[in-house]
Amino acid sequence: MFKSVLTVAVASVLSFNVFAEFVGPGSTATKTITVKEAIELAEDSQVVLEGNLIKQTEKEHYLFQDKSGEVMVEIDKEDFRETTVTPNDTIKISGEVDKDWTETKIDVDHLELVK
Repeated sequence: MFKSVLTVAVASVLSFNVFAEFVGPGSTATKTITVKEAIELAEDSQVVLEGNLIKQTEKEHYLFQDKSGEVMVEIDKEDFRETTVTPNDTIKISGEVDKDWTETKIDVDHLELVK
């Protein structure tokens, strides 16, 4: 019993630190860029964007907007991590550029509210 409780506790702590990183001199943290910059990058480029989800267009597809423009984003339900987001909330998303013949979108790996 104690072993299983300890395993769950350790897994919980580790899951909260998955996106932790050092930000400061010498850091390799990805800087926030604009939608306009992101859609010009190559396939599979890692990006961090800050803006708003404007509307949901399909089950896991949303229109994301910042001051430079709009882009479609794909966010899996579990990536919301029990966070409620409205069009008025500023969020930071990280993920990768996904290009096909007709559009560029961002496949989101992490989402957080900006305070």
